[in-house]
Amino acid sequence: MTIAVIAIKGDQIDQQNTIFQPFNYIDLKEDITYDNIDGAIKYLFDKYVSLSERDIALWAQWAIDGWTIFYDPEMVNLLEEDALLALSTTLNTEVFTFIIQSTSSSFGFAKYSTIKERQFMSVDGSITDDLGAPLPEESDLNINEHVFINDILNLADKLGIDIQGKKENTYIVKQLGYNEILKDKLAAYKQTKPQKGQPSIKPWWKFW
Repeated sequence: MTIAVIAIKGDQIDQQNTIFQPFNYIDLKEDITYDNIDGAIKYLFDKYVSLSERDIALWAQWAIDGWTIFYDPEMVNLLEEDALLALSTTLNTEVFTFIIQSTSSSFGFAKYSTIKERQFMSVDGSITDDLGAPLPEESDLNINEHVFINDILNLADKLGIDIQGKKENTYIVKQLGYNEILKDKLAAYKQTKPQKGQPSIKPWWKFW
């Protein structure tokens, strides 16, 4: 199972430019609409690699129960702390991220509310991040070295965030172009790949 979600509190569908700008994306206005999550997710994973070669990113989005949710198949934007903090500050609301990648046993979440209040990440049974005080919703869950799929799913459910797209809804696949800032970063990364042990310009790595 792979889930990589950014959840923004409130109905933020009319704030598209505000949401995409911190990630250096441009809305190409070429939406594809589905009436179920399965079709949207299948399209993401069928197309995101080939489209990335044309400097196009894919996200799925839906709004339900007071949350606006974005699914990022590349699983990289969930690690962009500055962008997530900017979202929370500009929109003056809570922003959560959720990661489930069962192939690599990677499970985590984070909460931003103008500051990073909480972050937890476990990879292959080892905790790599555990920052901030546990949320009340974490009680009775294995938010520790034993964390597994259902712990992250149940945490999202407790928070009222439908990260699985279980409910009848409209699911939109967004095509996002790269702005000049992101293109320049990518060009620099491709020209000078980091040596072993050095940080990359942008986390262009995957969990799997």
